[in-house]
Amino acid sequence: MTTDTRPLLIGMNNPLSSHPEGALYPRPPGCTGHRIFLMLRSQIPEITEKQYLARFDRRNVLTGVWNLQRARAAAADIWPHMMGRRFALLGKDVTRAFGLHRGERDAPPLMWQELGYRDTHWALLPHPSGRNMWYNTPGNRDRAAQFLAELYRGT
Repeated sequence: MTTDTRPLLIGMNNPLSSHPEGALYPRPPGCTGHRIFLMLRSQIPEITEKQYLARFDRRNVLTGVWNLQRARAAAADIWPHMMGRRFALLGKDVTRAFGLHRGERDAPPLMWQELGYRDTHWALLPHPSGRNMWYNTPGNRDRAAQFLAELYRGT
């Protein structure tokens, strides 16, 4: 179990940088980290990039091109950092990499699931890419923004 108690955001991969600190970074505009930051700002207008970066432990499963087989192997290295924490997995591909995707019985988005290890809870955040149609359904973007704000605040 890790000693880091910050909420954890786990994304797929960062095509712009192989550096771990670049995971879900809020720049450049339009990237996944920027979309997350904008959703947070819709709920917490005073939040700064510096606060976002400090509050969340941000990781990507892979660097480079997404590959499920490689992602499953890389996920094994991330598991120890997830225990005893709350974490959001960004998209079904990430839940598949961690073995938490169950097909028709998927966990509903934005709902906390207990992992079976003390104080370890996870939720699926639909991937906030510009291609995910889930965010086009009225109210879904606001629900995701509220979820992220609650995670940020620790509530």
